[in-house]
Amino acid sequence: MKQNILNNLIYQVFTKTIKKTNLPIVFNKTRLKQTGSFNNPYINHYDITKKNDINKSDSNKIEIFNDIVGYDDIKRLFLMAINSFEPIHIALAGPPASAKTIFMKCLLSLPHSYFVDGSNMSKPGLIDYIFNNKIKYLLIDEIDKIPPKDQTVFLNLMETGIVSETKYNKTRKMETKISIFATGNDLSKIIHPLRSRFLSLILKGYSYDEFHQIVTKLLSKKSINQKIIDEVVYAVWYNIKSKNIRDCLKIAQMAKSADDVLFLVEIYEKYNIKKRIN
Repeated sequence: MKQNILNNLIYQVFTKTIKKTNLPIVFNKTRLKQTGSFNNPYINHYDITKKNDINKSDSNKIEIFNDIVGYDDIKRLFLMAINSFEPIHIALAGPPASAKTIFMKCLLSLPHSYFVDGSNMSKPGLIDYIFNNKIKYLLIDEIDKIPPKDQTVFLNLMETGIVSETKYNKTRKMETKISIFATGNDLSKIIHPLRSRFLSLILKGYSYDEFHQIVTKLLSKKSINQKIIDEVVYAVWYNIKSKNIRDCLKIAQMAKSADDVLFLVEIYEKYNIKKRIN
């Protein structure tokens, strides 16, 4: 008897509350149920099965970064961005020889990726390419060298996924999902609305041992003798003091002996235009 009275009271309270929401009501013999946004079940998009799928994808794609020494956390970040359901935009800054460009070249192995040299990019050319090709990853090296007026092409693309163009009597528009990964020496040269759309990171320079390991890995692929590699790395790091992987490649590709390395370093130090400017 008491239980029936209690059930009736609960029924009346819930009925009055539900009617205030103006949502449809469905009753059955055992429970009161209200259909609408309040009773939508929570869907866990990251259940165990999908987590395993993502981890499997990560293990397959981690190999694209084999040419990069260290930066395991940055590699993991890129893998998370690649596996994201929505576009993610990352910009890397840092000193020379901090693997910024190497990251872009590694990412170029992804399907539907497109590499852009910021110093040679034009807004109309990029728009035309996006309209005519299926791009998922846009890789921009030295984005800070793109003129500010051309940087605006990325704003709507990154914010809404919409690319549009109006010129003469021609108007076109499309919606797409593109992740933008970029590098730059000085990200302060990027217009603020664009910079705010990136997850911006500053990479630290390599240590000598890491630098040696990177150069060795790169030059070994070109079948260059290890003794010459050792001489080149030491000379670039301690004599030229540029700590630049590009300088190692230039010297190593010409040198046939340790004497050649010393000769090229002397030429570099004697006629280096950067020193003359300074």
